[in-house]
Amino acid sequence: AWSALTEVRFSGAVPPGAGYLAITELYYHPAPPTPTELGDLGAVTDDDFEFLELTNVSAHRLSLDNLRFAAGVDFDFSVDATIREIAPGGTIVLASNTAAVFERFGIAAAGVFAHGTRLSNSGEQLKLVRSDGLHLQ
Repeated sequence: AWSALTEVRFSGAVPPGAGYLAITELYYHPAPPTPTELGDLGAVTDDDFEFLELTNVSAHRLSLDNLRFAAGVDFDFSVDATIREIAPGGTIVLASNTAAVFERFGIAAAGVFAHGTRLSNSGEQLKLVRSDGLHLQ
């Protein structure tokens, strides 16, 4: 008996374990937009310049599929990210507004916080989890 055609992608990337990814930069409560930024971007607020940076601190190429933030910002790598893997020592930036972050910092973000979520200016816990429930951060 024959089955239907199946496609599989082999990349050599592994799912991240605890301690494989680190939040290496967290930019919250930014300064208000400058007149130049308002002219270039239109109606933006200070919250549009928020971002967080994740770094692969392991020796393995990591698959970001099946990762999501369960607290803090709303972001699911399987749905919201344009990058699915990260090399050893590599970084990925997630932003509140990709155009605003690029305008101010020259950083190309790989995804946008979903559903208008923002980083809290008064502090909050961020939880990065795999789909099997393992907490990474």
